[in-house]
Amino acid sequence: MSNVLTFLTMNFNIFNTLILSGVLQGFIFFIAVISNKKFQGKANAFLAFTVLFLSISNLNYYAWDVGLMTTFPAMVILHVPWALTLAPCFYLYVRHSVEPAIPLTERSRRYFLLFLPFIIISLFIWGVRLYTHLLDRPTLIKNIYYFYLELVNLTAIILSAVISFRLLNKYRAAKKIMPERFIIRLGWLRKMLLLSCVIIVCWVVLIVFDMATDIDTISLFYPLWLSLTLWIYWVGYTGIYQAKLAKERAEIRRELKTKQLSSNKKIVQKNGTKELEHYHQIIHLLENEQMYANPSLGLQDIGDKLNISPNYVSKIVNTQANMSFTDLVNQYRHEMVKELLQGSKFKNYKIMAIALEAGFNSKSNFYKYFKSVEGMTPTDYIKKLRETS
Repeated sequence: MSNVLTFLTMNFNIFNTLILSGVLQGFIFFIAVISNKKFQGKANAFLAFTVLFLSISNLNYYAWDVGLMTTFPAMVILHVPWALTLAPCFYLYVRHSVEPAIPLTERSRRYFLLFLPFIIISLFIWGVRLYTHLLDRPTLIKNIYYFYLELVNLTAIILSAVISFRLLNKYRAAKKIMPERFIIRLGWLRKMLLLSCVIIVCWVVLIVFDMATDIDTISLFYPLWLSLTLWIYWVGYTGIYQAKLAKERAEIRRELKTKQLSSNKKIVQKNGTKELEHYHQIIHLLENEQMYANPSLGLQDIGDKLNISPNYVSKIVNTQANMSFTDLVNQYRHEMVKELLQGSKFKNYKIMAIALEAGFNSKSNFYKYFKSVEGMTPTDYIKKLRETS
């Protein structure tokens, strides 16, 4: 009976229920990723542990809010700076995601060193907790929780965000030099890190407000914890989606090396032999070297290959093909997408994996061009293919 009364007196509400749902979702995500062979790889493993440790951190705050820590004092042993595990795991996820652009050094392979602060500070906190228990001074440990512990968590997350930003900037610089080497798209990570900065600022404001006022309520942190719950959903599923996309793109890239598109009589032969010769060379670069698959391909790239000016490349294509250079390149990309979609090997692959490997640089550009040519979206086109097969 006493257990029932204790349960009824706990502080359950819609906010901490949403937080708990995010925690459970994080645990499910971790198990699904770690146990599924499709998601094998160090980057995915560190992403899964990032979500796990964030979920555990939120679970600790949930336990304080509903009163579990007070009702079951032994649970307090779990309240340690989990951000000191979350931060290095997230950094290592980013670190492995940017390979091979930024190869790992021997020093950066010593992962365990990143987790030493968590171990040392956790041991210190457990020692302080034992000390306050023996002296019957629980307010001392409370002060550590509400200031120093939060300060440690914030510092770890800020350092992780800063270092991750630097890695992404290096990755982007390397990708501009050799775009054909890099498959995984990490633009979403930059957006996520920017959102994390907003959450960090809110976190600091809440801590300062909590320490500067006499208001002693844990519900002040509801917006922060709910934001972290959404962060779990976004980072977890976007990360896995991008990893699967990268894997499919790698397989498609290997297939593309064996394929060659025909010019489909694009030559009009309006001008002299020199211009026509250059046009044949342009077509050769697109068909045999598959330069159309480079999403950042421009007139300058072709001009550098043929030692002619970008303006002259544009003039040649306009004259010989009756279309702009961009339209000519997109035509090759479009034909490659259709060829792959019509085959059975990649019928279950993500349409964007195919489009990105064909050279389209975004979903919006791909869908817009595809619909302008076919009169239907890629999704409708695939449905039509399945109905007729």
